[in-house]
Order: sequence, then C-alpha cells, then structure tokens
Amino acid sequence: MRRYTVFHPLWMSFFSRQLYLEVLQRWRGMSFLYILLLSLIIMVPALLQVHRGVSEVIRGMPVILRQIPEVRIVGGVASTPETRPYFIRDEKTNRVAAIIDMSGRYRSLRDTEATILVTRTKLLLKKSAYEIREYSFSTINDLTINSRILQGWIDLFSTWYLLVLFPFILAGIYIYKLVAALLYSVIAVVVAAIMKVRISYISKLSLAIVAMTPSSLILAAFDAGSIPVPREFLLSVAVTTGFMVFGLYANRGEISRTD
Repeated sequence: MRRYTVFHPLWMSFFSRQLYLEVLQRWRGMSFLYILLLSLIIMVPALLQVHRGVSEVIRGMPVILRQIPEVRIVGGVASTPETRPYFIRDEKTNRVAAIIDMSGRYRSLRDTEATILVTRTKLLLKKSAYEIREYSFSTINDLTINSRILQGWIDLFSTWYLLVLFPFILAGIYIYKLVAALLYSVIAVVVAAIMKVRISYISKLSLAIVAMTPSSLILAAFDAGSIPVPREFLLSVAVTTGFMVFGLYANRGEISRTD
C-alpha cells in the first residue's frame, strides 16, 4: 500500500529516503500524474512573467492609440480623415513603429524603420529584416477601426488572454518535463549500473521524475522573483542527478532485498 500521495514529493523529495524507496518500488504510472502536478506549480511563475510583459505593453497602449486615426475600409479600399501619412511612434524611443498612409507616398516598408504599413489596399507587416508579409483588404466589405474600437479589443484581450493561454502553457511545460524526465532516466540507468542496483526502467523513470522536483521548484521560485540564475541548465542537471544518486544510494540495500 502506498504511504505517500502525489503531493508529498513537493517537499519530501528534498530529504526523504522513504519517499524515494516508495517511488522506486510502487509509483509506476503515478509518476506521470505527478508531472502534471509539478507542471501546474511551475506554470504559476511562467504565467506571472507573461502577465508582467503583457501588462507593460497594455500600459503603453493609450499613447499609441491616441496617434491612430479612424480607418474605414469599404469595398476593399481604406480611407482616413486626411489623405496624408500618419506616423505612429514608440513613446520611449520615438521610433516610427507604424505608418498609415492613404496618399500613396509610402508603398513599401523597405525604406522605413516602421514595422507596419497600412495603405489604401493592404497591410504590410515586417516579420524580419528579410521577410515582409502583405494582407489585402480585397475581402473586406465594410470595416471601421478607431482608437475606441481598438481599446475595446485590448480590454477584451486583457480579460481573457490568461485563460486562453493556460492550457497551451500547461501542455508545453508538461511535454518539456516529460522529455527531461526521459533524458534524466538515461542518467539513472548509468548510475544504477555503477551502483549495481537492479530495478526496472519504469522505476528509474519514476525516480528521475521525482528527483527533478527540487531543482524545478527552486528555479521556479527564482523565476517568480525575476532573479536570473547563472548556468541554469547545468545547475538543474547537477541537482537532479544528485537527488537521483541520493534516492538510489540511500535505498540500495532495501532495493536489493526486494529484488
């Protein structure tokens, strides 16, 4: 019978020999449920970082929106109140971020520092120094865009974006941790061979999954505080390997008797 639930490794993985023994002997499929729990916890600082970045952008949007004229597209042709170029500038750098021009003076982004250009018939978007995407207005029958409408879109986005991103971020972290566990299990195979400990591969994988907990939680705490960690990858590998060695070495006698 199991003594420990999927919650116990969150703190006991730092010190408990008995926890690692049970993981080696009984966890099997339970380890994959534990990765989900660990991913949920790690996701919190990830969401905080996304929220900080998005909030900073949103705070600067009123300055941008005040510079945007009303653009009306009818029958695939756009118009503005005045037939002249409108330059949308970044408040911090004063760089021209976008140009809205119905006069025909600007037809391409190649000779400008702007990332976006809106003409009478299309929108041009600079993806990189070597790639510019074009989006035609030919399929648009009647559309009006102004600062009030854009602010409404921003308000809607700021209300729901975390909920929309939640499953994608969780799935990404879960897959990342699962791949990491598979790679760490290779190290566990080597360590078990050196120690002459005979256990199944699924036990080694379960060990790797739980041994990832200390480094994962420590790094997540640093991420939550926006504290940079030098050589984060090497530190994570070293700590996780250390706890795998601890789990095997501390229980090598028990494992041998069980086998």
